[in-house]
Amino acid sequence: MTKNIDRDFGTGEMHRRLTVIVPKYSTYGAKVMDEAEIDRLLLRGWLTQNQHGTLEGLMRRLHKASFVGVKSPSYEAPANNDPSLISQKKTAAIRAVVKLFQRMDDELGREKRTALINLVLLDHEWPWDEKDLSATVGKLDDIIAGRI
Repeated sequence: MTKNIDRDFGTGEMHRRLTVIVPKYSTYGAKVMDEAEIDRLLLRGWLTQNQHGTLEGLMRRLHKASFVGVKSPSYEAPANNDPSLISQKKTAAIRAVVKLFQRMDDELGREKRTALINLVLLDHEWPWDEKDLSATVGKLDDIIAGRI
């Protein structure tokens, strides 16, 4: 579905599958609004902006700990040339995510933790209703913030 397109941006297939917005005063390009499942849930009203931000934060933590794809560390900056420092940073990121998983399992249960990870990493649909998603993301936000 395409909205506000007065120029040719992207392919026809992209316009059929995604919501593309061209900012009113933009001459530079368009923005895909529903590329990920969490974006689609936001557009449907199942998530608030804050809840969407919480799920994006979870996604960033998982990416930082290399839970998605194999990533080579950047050796561009001199501070990153020390292999032991790189190893320590990666280990710290992985340990932080494992600790987060343990807290999520304790508070949400393994099934809901798995569903949240599948939602943010694999774009799987949320298997329960809107109210349950809202409550689960609210608890996730409390877990990340250390309120639980």
